[in-house]
Amino acid sequence: MRTISVGSRDRQDLWILVLLLLTGVWGDEGWEVKYPASFCGIKGSTVTIPCRYKYPEKYHPVRVIWCITHTICQGTTPKFYDSNFTTNHPGFKYIGDKKNNCTLQIENINTTDSKTYRFRFETDPKNAHTGQSGVHIEVREIDNNITLEVTASDDRASKEGVTLSCTSSSPCIFNNPKITWYQNNTILQARGPTLTLSRVSLSDAGNYSCGIESSPFSRSDAYSLQVEDIPKTLTAPVMLAVRLTVLAIATAVTIIIVRRLKAKYPNKENRDSVDTPPADPIYINMRETNPSPKGESRQDVNTVK
Repeated sequence: MRTISVGSRDRQDLWILVLLLLTGVWGDEGWEVKYPASFCGIKGSTVTIPCRYKYPEKYHPVRVIWCITHTICQGTTPKFYDSNFTTNHPGFKYIGDKKNNCTLQIENINTTDSKTYRFRFETDPKNAHTGQSGVHIEVREIDNNITLEVTASDDRASKEGVTLSCTSSSPCIFNNPKITWYQNNTILQARGPTLTLSRVSLSDAGNYSCGIESSPFSRSDAYSLQVEDIPKTLTAPVMLAVRLTVLAIATAVTIIIVRRLKAKYPNKENRDSVDTPPADPIYINMRETNPSPKGESRQDVNTVK
């Protein structure tokens, strides 16, 4: 039979593991740490390892730890972050909390940081849990063979806008937030794998490229963005001013027309205001005939003397 010798340190860790299994710390429903199984980054960049954890409601985290090597982050294992310590590794920043977020950020990462990292939290009432699977970080050198490429959501930008994306053959590139954008060889303020132009004008036309800030040799080929001839869109204040101007002109024209009509027909308004009965042809004929004097008979005007 083959025997395996166990040292005092290993026996101690083994007993801890057995006790944790017996007390149900591992595998209990409600205890969990989630992070990616692996993660890669470019040397000299800043990487952020996403991490979430949960626990039963009656517990409250009082201590959080990030470590390497040890499966449950106990004993004298190297700790890059421990909330009980006032000083921690300067390049490792815990940007999580003591609730559910256990995200870790590593600045200026180096190839020597290629290790497996684990997160552990301790609670009150007294208990603890470690994400035993850990997350393996692989740090790569900048490879001149890694190519970047710029693609656009539309070949021709319009007033609706356009989004440019920086893609790469290496997924490690996009764990680095310092993606730089250029327009006609001029560095833009935008950072990250996408560049969104929401309000496009003719000045946005040109050649766009992306690159890694820490590596001037990793720049992509230029992408030529064409901008359609977009009619100038009137803003709300301009539209209001135009409408008021049109209304004022229409009012002025109406006033001029009314004044000219009044000048041409000065008595038309007075005549129109009197309720004149319709003209009777018989009545008009009688008025045109001279009345005869009283007591005299009317002579017909057609009578020959």
